Amino acid sequence: TDGTSLPVRGIGDPNAPIHMVEYSSLTCSHCADFHKNTWPEFKAAYVDTGKVYMIFREFPLNKPAIEASQILRCMPEDKHYSFMTLLFETQEQWAFSGDYLDKVKQNAKLAGLSEEEITACLADDILAKKLTEGLKVGTEVYGVRSTPSFVINGGERLITGNQQVSFFGKIIDDLLPLKEG
Repeated sequence: TDGTSLPVRGIGDPNAPIHMVEYSSLTCSHCADFHKNTWPEFKAAYVDTGKVYMIFREFPLNKPAIEASQILRCMPEDKHYSFMTLLFETQEQWAFSGDYLDKVKQNAKLAGLSEEEITACLADDILAKKLTEGLKVGTEVYGVRSTPSFVINGGERLITGNQQVSFFGKIIDDLLPLKEG
């Protein structure tokens, strides 16, 4: 775990030699850019090959991000990744509009949550506190100051901002155990 009490939501092999935690806000345009433009290539090169286990950790920077994160956390685990991807891909349509919550709810319903589940999720004060706890851990333990930030192997390295895949790759390749030949 990474010091928070929320369940880990990740993709890839949990036994991979590199664990990378992405701290992101669903309303952060740089985070959306990472997920739309950098992540597919990164995932193919490092996650799908078993080198990196990627953990997604919320770092909500405003009320729309908090509420969207709460709804995302109420998704069944098998739908978490696809719904998160949808929220980043459609960020411009919902994150900066006055009716953002209606738009997130509409997407959540299409993904399978009922109105009752969404309402209960948004009223879950414990979940809201756990999301805040994640902000605190990210800031105090790992030095996260902006999104997206990437914590590698429990704080061995901290990468800030959406970087090129080659930039991530150099750091990851340096940390990978040498292949025995």
